[in-house]
Amino acid sequence: MRITLSIPLALLLSVPLIACDGGSTTNPGASSSTAGVALFRLADVDGDEVEVTTVAGGRTILAFWATWCQPCQSELTKLDGLYADLASRGLMIYAINVDDPSTASQVGSWVAREGYRFPVLLDAESQILARYHPRKEVPFYVVLDGDARVVEDHQGYTPGDIDALRTRLEQALSQ
Repeated sequence: MRITLSIPLALLLSVPLIACDGGSTTNPGASSSTAGVALFRLADVDGDEVEVTTVAGGRTILAFWATWCQPCQSELTKLDGLYADLASRGLMIYAINVDDPSTASQVGSWVAREGYRFPVLLDAESQILARYHPRKEVPFYVVLDGDARVVEDHQGYTPGDIDALRTRLEQALSQ
């Protein structure tokens, strides 16, 4: 099932930032020359605050997932390969975990075992997920352009989804 969201940037930015303390931040995927629009901050699996930004002239994927979700696991594996292949062309992926406190302790070991190359962030209250997908179902991803506009969204996972996404991203990133 595909759900199309049209959320104005002003509405997204009107929601309070999560865990924003004004201190130093890290963003392993964007340098000052490639950063687009700052979206929000979340803690990563090591407890460090990460400022999530779009990539100017590129695409940013926010992939929402949970450790208990088998389709999420398959999707993240495919997204990791996509990221390895297209990061140098302007693709950034943030995997945003929405495990609640009862399973959140598993996230760090899960990520270490899987070895994802993109940042994995924690949204235990699912507040960021709710901004993009009010039904809060996973797996779910959105693709943002450099101006933080949602250019694509996708609910669920079936084999071939990420291959089709790759084709669309390769075309968008070649322009």
